[in-house]
Formats: sequence, structure tokens, C-alpha cells
Amino acid sequence: MKGKDEVMRSSGVLMHISSLPSPYGIGTMGKEARKFADFLEKGGQKYWQILPICPTSYGDSPYQSFSSFAGNPYFIDLEYLCKEKLLKKAECESFPWGKKADKVDYGVMYESRYKLLKIAFERFLRAEPDDFEAFCEKEADWLSDYALFMALKDANGGNAWFSWEKDLKMRKPEALAEARSTYAKDIRFYQMLQYLFFKQWWELKAYVNEKGIEIIGDVPIYVAGYSADVWANPEEFYLDEDLNPIDVAGCPPDAFSETGQLWGNPLYRWDAMEKDGFGWMWECPDFFEIDGKGVTIFSPMGFFNDGNGYDSVAVCMLSSFDENTGKMELSENYQLFDYGIDIYAPQSTTDEDGNRVVIAWARMPEAVITEKGEWCGMMCIPRIVDVKNNHVYIRPHTNVKNSFVTKLSAPKKSGYMLKTILKNGESINVGGYVIKRENDKITTDRSEVFNIKGNYRLIAETPVINDGYELEIYVDEHLVEVFINNGEYVISNVVYGLTEEITGKNYDLYSA
Repeated sequence: MKGKDEVMRSSGVLMHISSLPSPYGIGTMGKEARKFADFLEKGGQKYWQILPICPTSYGDSPYQSFSSFAGNPYFIDLEYLCKEKLLKKAECESFPWGKKADKVDYGVMYESRYKLLKIAFERFLRAEPDDFEAFCEKEADWLSDYALFMALKDANGGNAWFSWEKDLKMRKPEALAEARSTYAKDIRFYQMLQYLFFKQWWELKAYVNEKGIEIIGDVPIYVAGYSADVWANPEEFYLDEDLNPIDVAGCPPDAFSETGQLWGNPLYRWDAMEKDGFGWMWECPDFFEIDGKGVTIFSPMGFFNDGNGYDSVAVCMLSSFDENTGKMELSENYQLFDYGIDIYAPQSTTDEDGNRVVIAWARMPEAVITEKGEWCGMMCIPRIVDVKNNHVYIRPHTNVKNSFVTKLSAPKKSGYMLKTILKNGESINVGGYVIKRENDKITTDRSEVFNIKGNYRLIAETPVINDGYELEIYVDEHLVEVFINNGEYVISNVVYGLTEEITGKNYDLYSA
């Protein structure tokens, strides 16, 4: 860990893979990529930035791709394939690769590279690697449709999917089944390309990371209308009954264009995606390790999707991350970052003592009007994250807790901390905010201090608590944060109209 007075500053270089030197028309993930990583290390650089590595399509732009999941076959290193005896050097040298060594001729590349890779494919079929089938199964969610899509493009003279035969265009199950049978070998070819690409990619990434260098990527905002992504998931885009775009993306006039730009990408149907719980959309992911235990905190959209108040929440899970492969494993069990549901999008850092500290947004449905103006939304108090017995503990930061040392003889409206222990069936009413122990759970009820129009959750509860019901309650004018058993669980709720009255037994009050 850096000292608190030491400035952590680092730099890197933008160099897309395509721009690396190569005798075969375009940069690849081979020895020149490793030489560039060596160069960065020698120069004290910490980052290698690249452009999207998806397959280029019409216009040869990495920002308009046939797939947002697949890797660009042009980046597969041919010398590597020669070592694997899938190609011979003489075969690689027999194809034209463009007239200028410092330029990529994508027209020549398209003609030459795929012909050469099909030679490699015939040899690949004779002895498929043991892990090839496992790769296809693991990546089936996108690879199955993508490989079929590319095979059908070839069968249709390279034309876009919306000009195909209607049954294939509309993805009729019978037509797709027949196509998978008819073009089985072609599908296998495109599966092989992705297998080779990702095998080389993970090996390159491991080499770069071992030198203390991180690779920074880039992701386009939209997907191409003629992509496998749209063809395989038409219901998630604004398309008409014939699958033509209803609206497309662009940007208004700016320094680059007086009339604006029309990109042509179809727009996302967020309402359709919501019905599936935004399964692909995890906001604000954050991975870190505490004493060797990996923790991932993220905010899945549409998590509850039950029509009751906020349906997007903050979740934390034990996890592991392999830096060499980029693969993450998540526990099947999860817990909410905060069981009050109002807390969202937590992000972490470390303090000067090395603690992992998380701060999150507290959502407010209505603005607060003051003499100085209006404000809406706030942050929770800083929280320290620990892992004990495979459970994530989230407790108030020590500096916050230790600031509440002045004991109060009477409550006030806000800005205090309350300590209490609840026995089964007992409750405490904090200015209209009710906290109760019932059925081995802690529940909260803000009905009396949340008179807001709309459908919001008024009752919150923890899972079953096995032992101990010590509560630390931090009370602000518009936010109550309840920490149970030193952070075993947390319930935080936005409130409006707290009073200064507290009803309950055996509690202590402290002010900062």
C-alpha cells in the first residue's frame, strides 16, 4: 500500500493490436504483441490501451462489429498456428497481404485470411483439442448463435441478415434446425476461430499482466444493426414487425459535423429487457479481496421485479478472480449490501489503514426544500467491509463510530447515534421510525415518516439472525442507518419528518 503522502500516478500507451508489425498484413497477438509489452515494461508504463477486439464488419471499423462477444479472427497469430502444425510458413507466405507494410488492406485481408484459416480448419478437424468442446459449451450463450449467423452470412453471399430468406430472418425454429444441420461444418469453422482467438488472447493477457501491465479496452455504446446480437435478440431492440429499425442512434451537430451524425444503430428496448430482469445489466461492479477472500459488490437492475418500490438493489457475493484468464467465479449465495433497499451503487476504496471502505448512494423519491434551495439524494456514511465465516460484514467506519462520544441525556431531531439491544418481541420507535425484533429477524417500519406518493417499500427485514441483537442506529434528518451485530446486516431507509421523540427501553444516545 502506498503511503498517504505518496501520489499514486501511472501512465500507458494506446496501441491497437492491428497496428503492431506483421509480415501478414495486420498486427496479431503473437511475438510482436509480447515485444510491445516488454517495451512498456522497460519504459515504466502500467497500461496498454487497445480498441475493441470484436470482428470488424462493413467499413472495417471495430465500433461496428458482427458481434459484441466474438474476437476478431484477423488477430489470430499465424506463426502460432504454424507451431501448432495447423499451418505451414510457406502457406502463409503464399497469400497476398497488401502492397503497403504500414497499412492494413482490409479487402485483401478478408480474401486471404479466411482462405488460409480454412486450411488450418481442415487440419484442426483431424485432431480436435481436448478442451475445444468444453469451450463451445461454456460460451454457448453467444457462440451458438454467432457461429450459425456467420455460416448463414457465407451461404447468403455475405449479405446482411435482414435480406435473408424470411424464415431464417425471423428465426423460425424449423428453419434454424435445418440450417444447423446443413451448415454444421461451417458452424464448426467459426467455433474454431473463436477457440483459437480466445486461447491466444488469454495467453497474451497473462504475459502482459505478469509484467505488471493492465490492458485497457473499449466498448461501443451500441451494437450494429446487421450483427448477430440483433438477429439473435430482435425483441430487445426497436424493430418493426418486419424487423426493420424503427429508430436509430446518432449524435447532434458538433465540432466534427455541422449536421450531426447518423450512426444507424438500432436503439435498445429497455422495457423489454426489464421483463427479463435486465439479466445482463449489472451496474457499478466492484471486486476486491479481504484477507484472501474475494468479494464482488454490484447492482443488478430489475433484481426484484415485483412491482413494489425499487426493483434494483445492491448485492454482495463471495467470489474469486483469475487475473491470468480474466475468469470470475461467483458464489451461489448472495446477501444484500443493505436490506433497506434504498441504498444503491456502492463503490469502494481503501483508507490509510488499509481497510476496504464502501460508500453508496441513498435514493430519495422527493427533493428536500430548504432556505438555501433544493437537494435530492445523498450518500450513506462510510462503511468498512470485512469477511468472517464466509459472510460479508458491513460496519460503520471506525472514524465515524469513534466520533460519537458525547453522551446525550435527551434525543434530538438528527445527528446522533443510538445503541440498544432488542429482545424477542421488543421494539424501539426512533422519531416515528420503528425497529423491531421478531421471529429472529430485525424489521423496520417507516410508514409514519414516509408519506410519499407512489409505490415504495415501507417495511424492511433482515434474514434470520442466529445470535445477538446489538443495534447501532445512526440518525440523520433524512436517513436512518441500522447496523446489526457490528455489521452482520444493515438496514438503511430514507425518511421524511422524523420527530425528536424516542420510545423504547434501554438505549443510549451519543452525539458527535
